[in-house]
Amino acid sequence: MSSSSLSLPSASMKPLEKEENNGAVEAKTNEETLVCKICQTVVILKNMTTEWLNEERELPLPRQKKGIDHTQTEPVRGYFGVKDIFAFENVGFTRSSEGKRFLVCGECEQGPVGYVDPETEMNYVTPERLDVLQASQDGKN
Repeated sequence: MSSSSLSLPSASMKPLEKEENNGAVEAKTNEETLVCKICQTVVILKNMTTEWLNEERELPLPRQKKGIDHTQTEPVRGYFGVKDIFAFENVGFTRSSEGKRFLVCGECEQGPVGYVDPETEMNYVTPERLDVLQASQDGKN
């Protein structure tokens, strides 16, 4: 894991400070390019999201323990919303045994890094399961 895996991207910290918006959707874009924590593949470029969902959802753990007969989950708060799947650079979709669709890294399939809302078909990606692309990595700065 990279050393930045324990901290959330700064763009996602701003909405989390607004406790009165608990569970609210607000118009917001990601201010940084988000990459996979494992392989550093770009998942979504900066300014490609359209909203911020300040809500806690259960996501399956990236690594499941053997010998358990159910999917282990953890609560994850805060998701950037993306309506058009073509806004992503590298993302894959999976299905769980419960019929839910989750987002994973399109290169190494690590995740889930988000989920698909079955009612709205909106794609939600969490910066908690991703890293920020560092200026030295993108070759442009």
